[in-house]
Amino acid sequence: TSELYQDGVRVALALAGNSFQRTFYQAQAFYFAEKSKAAVLLEAIAETQAKAFAGIPDAFLQQEQQLKAEIATLELALAANPNDTAKTAERSELFAKRRQYEDFVVNLEKEFPQYYQLKFSQQAPSTKQLQALLDRRTALVSYFISEKAQNIEVFYLTRKRLEVYTIPLDPAFYDYIALLRNAIRFKLDQAYLLAANALYKQLLPKKLPKTIESLIIVPDGPMSGIPFEALLYKEVKEEQKMAYTDLPYLLTQKEISYAYASSLLLASTPDEQPTGVLLYAPVSFEDKRIPALPGTEQEVNAIGKIFEAENRAVKVVKNRLANELFLKQTSLSTYGLIHFATHGFVNEQRPALSGIFLQGNEQEDGILYTNEIYNLRLNAQLVTLSACETGLGKLAKGEGLIGLTRALLYAGAQNIAVSLWKVSDKSTTDLMNAFYEGVAEKNTTYKQALRKAKLAMIQQSEQAKPYHWAAFVLIG
Repeated sequence: TSELYQDGVRVALALAGNSFQRTFYQAQAFYFAEKSKAAVLLEAIAETQAKAFAGIPDAFLQQEQQLKAEIATLELALAANPNDTAKTAERSELFAKRRQYEDFVVNLEKEFPQYYQLKFSQQAPSTKQLQALLDRRTALVSYFISEKAQNIEVFYLTRKRLEVYTIPLDPAFYDYIALLRNAIRFKLDQAYLLAANALYKQLLPKKLPKTIESLIIVPDGPMSGIPFEALLYKEVKEEQKMAYTDLPYLLTQKEISYAYASSLLLASTPDEQPTGVLLYAPVSFEDKRIPALPGTEQEVNAIGKIFEAENRAVKVVKNRLANELFLKQTSLSTYGLIHFATHGFVNEQRPALSGIFLQGNEQEDGILYTNEIYNLRLNAQLVTLSACETGLGKLAKGEGLIGLTRALLYAGAQNIAVSLWKVSDKSTTDLMNAFYEGVAEKNTTYKQALRKAKLAMIQQSEQAKPYHWAAFVLIG
């Protein structure tokens, strides 16, 4: 459907430019652009929410959970060795389990008509619905890359207005994205100054008013892998010799969060949200090829003390206790904040093989894979993956990044803090401690807390480079 949505956006904007109903057709273009994003994820989330509101008995839900767990296990085994001809039996079993699950869902639709109606009633949000969510200081900036027209459509939505900007796609646009990531990761000063300003000019053509202090970015395509916070709103030449503490980062002007699709912003939140805090740190690993993370023990201990001072119930799970089986047997829905301090890894070719390292035991291998995360039941306002590259994944046209973040959104996380590249143990610990100090403050949003923590790091010359602070982004 990608080309269909591109045509829909193009035609709607053409009508907007040649009609007295300019606002109406701009809103139609936005509708088509949003319909193209994360449709599969949104459908899956809608199905889960439909089950919650349709009064389906627990016995049915437990049966479904068992089927999904069995399917995930078989998918994982086949993904690990896709060319193994000896896996014929597993393929047949997976086929049979999928058919069984399909029959199960068809039966649910027949037995519980309300579930069927709720499941298929999802629509892309209207601009009015989204504007009702925005306060006067917040803007939604949504991007749509039209490969056919070689344009980037920028939808700029505030509480009162929708503006649309058509920007010709710079032939070097994708090169600049790759250059920015590599320049930050490998601390290449001149390359960073060039790419960070070039991308700012391409992606933020409108000068943002000072009254707009907060941005919700809905990226498209490979721009999902860059931190907008690190873009430079002014050109800085190498000969100016500006210190990294003084560069014109977008972060110094705005607080920023991200969403896979604007529809996710409309997801309802429970009336009663849990206040428990779960902190998970394996610290060391049986596989000696995986380096130990001694700083993570200090990290979770320090975070625990922050929330204990707020009289919140804190559970710190470390070392051998931080195993995969314990996590799966824990009632995770009772925790409003969950923090994993460990190693993560991303398989961009086979997202099912992405995961985070925990401790293993006789029943579990100690790796929480993507498919296993889909089967968790979360009710957390914030899940943090304090691990390397957890915000990356396989880039699928229209769907965005398919990886750990997507799985956590499906599992029930409302906000997720993840990283876009490998960061040093010390930088991560410093950022996380400062972040949670902000989170614990009353009337402070997660977005504000993360921005404050990053700004504090920029003021320290040894951690001022974006490598140290820009990796972690907030999705939600």
